[in-house]
Amino acid sequence: MKILIIAPLTDLSQRVEKYIPLDIINWGRSPVEIESKYSFLAEKTYLKQDKHDVKVLVLIPSKLRDKQNITFNTYEELLNKLYSLFRDQEIEKIDVIPFEDTVNLGTSLFFSYVSIYKTLRETLPNLILLDISHAESAFSSLVQQSLEVAMNDILLTYSEKMYFGIISSKDTGEIQTISHFVKDVNSVSLFQYLLRELKIFRTEKQVKLPQIMGRSEIKKFAFSITNCFPLLALHSIEDVKDLMSEEEFEKFLMSNMQIKDGKIYFDVELLEGATYYVLGVHLINRYRAKNPYSIENLRNILTISPLPCRRIGNEILDDLLASINYLLKNVKISGEYSLSSISSLLRLTVGEIAREKENILDLIRRHKKDCSDEVNLNGLGLDPNSTIINIEDKITIYYSSECIDKIMGKIRDFLNE
Repeated sequence: MKILIIAPLTDLSQRVEKYIPLDIINWGRSPVEIESKYSFLAEKTYLKQDKHDVKVLVLIPSKLRDKQNITFNTYEELLNKLYSLFRDQEIEKIDVIPFEDTVNLGTSLFFSYVSIYKTLRETLPNLILLDISHAESAFSSLVQQSLEVAMNDILLTYSEKMYFGIISSKDTGEIQTISHFVKDVNSVSLFQYLLRELKIFRTEKQVKLPQIMGRSEIKKFAFSITNCFPLLALHSIEDVKDLMSEEEFEKFLMSNMQIKDGKIYFDVELLEGATYYVLGVHLINRYRAKNPYSIENLRNILTISPLPCRRIGNEILDDLLASINYLLKNVKISGEYSLSSISSLLRLTVGEIAREKENILDLIRRHKKDCSDEVNLNGLGLDPNSTIINIEDKITIYYSSECIDKIMGKIRDFLNE
């Protein structure tokens, strides 16, 4: 099993102690004792002995320097001195999180989230263990919050499910589980992240802020996914561009960092929305497709929609494909047809189709494009007059160019934009 142990760390251990590792099979105590400076390293040793592939990510706050009496003139110097504290430890990755009284929580959350997200993407573990044994509550709470966002991000874009446990060592050295459960895409709610105003920056300085593109599109995309409109979700992001990546955020922040009197200051602070914006960017990059869309593109969107929507949506798409295949057996059709025209043809018998073949083909080619009727978004948002089925070498689906503005207008009304 691939296992990632994440350990927020605010207190350095000066001595080796005996730990009783956690057995992840029954979530109880193991039958062995292991000596180590830290519980998470003892757990790693035990799991590796049990033939698991184990990696450790240690997150330390920048303010740890105060306990170690570290002085520094540049941020790079601070990082090197903090990293040197763990030189003799077998830790795969250590990241320093700007976390102190001069740094706002939104900025700290972002750096912690990015560190964890990148590690999750690199390792794609089956099990994540969060060891809070060696961290003060404020920092461990921040790491736990950022871990939740990063896990949900990965579940939405790369992995179907993960096992998760929070562990801590007792005074006796026994490593115990505080909670453990399975997380999958069904447990992720886009509502809590993206269906809100994504406020990004806060500053009192004269700083030129980058223009953040795509916030409105991210909101429409999340709304469409949540409300079972997969085709609308694809259309809502087809033209979005110049999205800001986490690397660009980090570069901008570091260019606006200052060191004063041994403390870190940012001329620009990040708000919580910056973290959620990057999650939205990851979603768009993962699910964006080229218009015209395949049925598989719609099914991909349904994989991150609510479970009832996913079931009903796939049934609707199955029925649509079955109907088109039925028509292809009885009528040689190709080109663009409105969904309403396809539906009207399905009401005819095979005999009627054979007798009136030429008239029928002429009839169904006259698909409606004026969108004069009220838009009907029932049934996956596939408005009968606006939805076009293109039958060529493969079947594609999209909203007619004459109708897309009206459909998007309806979504803007829903979102009060």
